[in-house]
Amino acid sequence: MKKIVKFLSVLAGAAVIAPICAAIPSDNNASAVTLNTLNGSDMFFKQQGHYTCTLCANAMLLRRTTRILGGDWQSVTESSCRGSIWYGEGMAFTYTYNGIHVDNERIYGPSANTLRELLAKHPEGIVAYDYDYPHAILLTDYTNGKFYCADPANNTPSGRIEVTQSLIDVNGIEDYWYVTNDLPALDGEYKINNKSTVSAQKIAVGNKITLTGAADGGKGSYSYSYYYKDSNGDWKKFASGGSADYSPDKEGKWYFKAEASDSAGVYASKEFTVNVNKQPSLTASVEKSSINYGEDINIRFLASNGAGCFRYEVDAVKPSGAVVNLRKNFQYSGFTYHPWEVGTYKLNIRVKDIMGNTASESVSFEVKAGPLENRSVADKTELVYGENVNFKGAASGGSGGYQYKYTAVKPNGKTVVLRKYNTSSAYSYHPWEEGTYTVTVSVRDSAGKVTKKDISFTVKTNPLTNRTSVSAEKIAYGGNVTLTSSAEGGTGGYEYKYYAVKPCGARVNLKKYSSIGTYTYHPWEKGVYTIESVAKDSRGKTVSSFLTFTVV
Repeated sequence: MKKIVKFLSVLAGAAVIAPICAAIPSDNNASAVTLNTLNGSDMFFKQQGHYTCTLCANAMLLRRTTRILGGDWQSVTESSCRGSIWYGEGMAFTYTYNGIHVDNERIYGPSANTLRELLAKHPEGIVAYDYDYPHAILLTDYTNGKFYCADPANNTPSGRIEVTQSLIDVNGIEDYWYVTNDLPALDGEYKINNKSTVSAQKIAVGNKITLTGAADGGKGSYSYSYYYKDSNGDWKKFASGGSADYSPDKEGKWYFKAEASDSAGVYASKEFTVNVNKQPSLTASVEKSSINYGEDINIRFLASNGAGCFRYEVDAVKPSGAVVNLRKNFQYSGFTYHPWEVGTYKLNIRVKDIMGNTASESVSFEVKAGPLENRSVADKTELVYGENVNFKGAASGGSGGYQYKYTAVKPNGKTVVLRKYNTSSAYSYHPWEEGTYTVTVSVRDSAGKVTKKDISFTVKTNPLTNRTSVSAEKIAYGGNVTLTSSAEGGTGGYEYKYYAVKPCGARVNLKKYSSIGTYTYHPWEKGVYTIESVAKDSRGKTVSSFLTFTVV
């Protein structure tokens, strides 16, 4: 017998809710409730009138829930519930009855899998509704691979029956009511622990993931089924057995599910989310197709798509055929390379994203011998005597294998070889004379060609100055004076010497050259004394300073 259900408007379902009554009291018998208890004949009844299948099915749901909670379940009937959950001629979408909260949701696509998952979480049952028939039943459990229910229709068997004996089929279910309260577990109830795993949560398009079934807590042996759906699709079974592979064919979020069931038909599912990215791609380039020997070349590469956090590796195949690794585990998208051979180079560039997916690209360029050019430089063109001048030999073109020779023409015109040909390009020179030097840097390549470059620099010294002071300009006969000297400029390494011209005109040497710039003098005559202080630098240049003092 078909039943017609007239649902209330959204306003009635969401806002016009029956008053909340006192919460159901619990008693010590709550833990004695088993699935067999809930499936007893006293849990079910038939609808009392036309078009009340949804009301009757929800009343049976509330009756079983009240029994689990240890409340007065026998008083829960279609008549007792009608005033709280039934509005006019339709069933409320959401309601509260004696503290039991019930909500309503839609099912999109095939419903059997969804209902199995819901029943695994709701031993009190699910009220299922088929719009096309239309009719509602109370799904009670899923056992040994079969759905069971209580059908309110008066022309179907009473009590718990297989769904195949009811007026509707589980695959036509489009809507359901369920209890949102957290309920105590049934006495003797067991659940399967689904411990299935997925091999990866991020992959690239075309790569596979592996689902591996695992479970415990059930009875007997286990069987496993595997399902997938993309972000816009429905669940689709693709395999069964101990494990299964699947290769998503487009990017985006994909969802996978492993279902485990034991020999008694108890079922549990576990879902996984897998992010599917595009395979990485790589572009690479060099700034020039050819360079002269000795020049640098800039290599550029850039990865896209993939899962980001790219790492690059670059190998160079030299003209000689030798392969050398230039970069490994490199995070940047380019670098500058200095090749050391004439001929064609091939660079093999590889990229790996965070998931291990790879892409590769190759670029080539030619190194030409070109004219041999001397590019040597010095770090300064003027320096103060005592400093060094640093040369950096460099060349381009030619046939490579450069060697460097340094020759200097001193300010006095004398030519001296500073260093013979050597593969070391750098040279630090310490000149010992003032004036202008010319250093010739000669570069010779492996073919014996030579190119020269003259680099000039000037060595200067600051004027040598002498600053001498006397401790007093007038002293009493019998006293002492102290002479203090200091020098600047010149070439350092200063020494000091002192003379005295007495009042009688005699000149005496007070002190020979010494690095100590002080001297204490005891004059033996009265009158005016003249003191000469001589400062000498390391190259023998001298400068004098004169001062006087009077003995009275």
